[in-house]
Amino acid sequence: MKKMASIIIIIAALILCLIGIIFISSSSKDDNKTVKRNGDSSIVKNTNEGIVKNQKFKDLDFTSTSISYVKGTGSTFKVKVTNNTDNTINIDSIDIILKDKDGNVITTLNTFLGGSIEPMQENLIKTTTKDDLTKAYSVEYKESEM
Repeated sequence: MKKMASIIIIIAALILCLIGIIFISSSSKDDNKTVKRNGDSSIVKNTNEGIVKNQKFKDLDFTSTSISYVKGTGSTFKVKVTNNTDNTINIDSIDIILKDKDGNVITTLNTFLGGSIEPMQENLIKTTTKDDLTKAYSVEYKESEM
């Protein structure tokens, strides 16, 4: 009887240890991915859902969003902007507002869209900053007040 109780205690302890390991590994999970470049330096890709998700602003579709960061160089933000309407959309420039997980603004990137985007036209926005945007958790778009 004592032997059976000892086995049950050991099994319970192992199960608790497994649960602890799973909890620790999932809570410390970093959503960003590091990619090796040229064998020695690395690029960190921001893959947070709030960054890479497709969005709509002023009837424009913002898709294929990516952020990559190289230490000592900075971050590159890219997004494909598509006018999927039957009308020309007139907009000169937009502010790209990047926020951390608490909703605080990390930086605002201003980019020129060209004044008008014809129906079914796609534009690629690519802008760089010296800021490290690997901790950005969300992106918002708004028309610039220039």
